[in-house]
Amino acid sequence: MKLLRFFKKSNKYIESEERECQDAVSQYPKVTYDFPKDGHNPFDLDVQDRYFIQASGLTNLSDEIEDFKIVSFRGHIPGGYKTVIVLQRVLIIRDGESIREWEYDKNLRSYKESLLGGYITEFVGGFCLISNLGRPLFGNIEESKTYSIPKPDSDKTSKQAHVWKVKDEAVKYASDLSIENNETIIVAQIIEDICWH
Repeated sequence: MKLLRFFKKSNKYIESEERECQDAVSQYPKVTYDFPKDGHNPFDLDVQDRYFIQASGLTNLSDEIEDFKIVSFRGHIPGGYKTVIVLQRVLIIRDGESIREWEYDKNLRSYKESLLGGYITEFVGGFCLISNLGRPLFGNIEESKTYSIPKPDSDKTSKQAHVWKVKDEAVKYASDLSIENNETIIVAQIIEDICWH
C-alpha cells in the first residue's frame, strides 16, 4: 500500500500499520452516487484522482474534470433542493497531520467562465472539509446527515458555513478536529457549485 511509505520504521511496525490501513479503508463513508462508474472512494489514498462531488452524499473520484460537467452527471444525481459541489482534493488529514497532498489551482477565483457549465459564484476557489464521519445537519435527524464540516460557531445549514476562503484556516481546523474526533478529513477546493432542483 502506498500509505505505508509514510510510516516505514521497521518490519514489525509496517505490519501493524498495514492492519491499521485496512481498518481505515473500512471507515470510508459510503459513496451515495456510483458515478463515475468504477471510480474510487474520495478517501482512497492510493489513487491520484482528485475530483468528486458532494451533493447530499458523495460520488466516486475521477481525474477527468469533464466527468463532472452538468451534462455528464445529470442522469446520476437526482435533483431536489440540493447543491452539487464539484471538488478537488487538496490534502487528507488524519491524527492532525497531512497524509497525502495534491496540486491545485491557486488562481481558480480569477476565472471569468464556468469550467463545467454552471455559474461562477463567490464560493468557487474556496475550501471545504469533508469528513469520513457523517454529522446530522438538523439536530439528531439521521436523514439530514452530511459529510461536510461546518465552520465552528456557524449556522450549520447555510452554504457560507461550510466554505473557508483561506486554506490555512481550513487546514488548522481540520487538523484539530481529526485529533479530537479520531476522523479523517479531506480539505477540498470548490471548482463549481450548482443549485440542483
